[in-house]
Amino acid sequence: VQELSFPEEGVAIVGQNAQGKSNLLEAIYYLEIFRSFRGSKPQNLVAFGEDVFRLEGSIESREGGRLATHIAAGYEASTRRRKITINGNEPERVADAIGHLAAVVFSPADVRIIEGGPGARRRYMDVILSLNRDGYLESLQIYKHILSQRNSALRSGADMSVVRVWDDALAKSASKIMVERSEWVMGHREAFRKY
Repeated sequence: VQELSFPEEGVAIVGQNAQGKSNLLEAIYYLEIFRSFRGSKPQNLVAFGEDVFRLEGSIESREGGRLATHIAAGYEASTRRRKITINGNEPERVADAIGHLAAVVFSPADVRIIEGGPGARRRYMDVILSLNRDGYLESLQIYKHILSQRNSALRSGADMSVVRVWDDALAKSASKIMVERSEWVMGHREAFRKY
């Protein structure tokens, strides 16, 4: 068990290769989005020879060090069960827990946002919006479900009337996501112009 405190001003994490710098950042970010920014599956985050991992983080307010938010996340490999609590309460869905800690990771791999195709930029924007806009993550999950159902209908050779039903639902769902993305970009237009 390790306990760390970070000053409000920030901290520089310096060390040799394989000293755990990225693991520390991964642990902090895991408490924000409840998955690894490096793409590791939960079972791969459990230490060798162990069955569980558990992370806890507290964010204190500036006024008198009063506890504002306490986040705990754990995973048990043998049962494949994940448990998350926010201030001692277990949310009904993981989506309800996302966004309580303000953490953003920008790593060398994120160069894909600039150099890569539009899919990388959409994924990055989806993460940002999921953390900052109520209901966006749910809308995105609905869109992906509808897309999966539509594609399944196409692959199985379903009647075109069935495919059209999925197409209509997909268009409505995609429209909602596009509006959210557009509003976010327009709302940050001035900040983007500075760079």
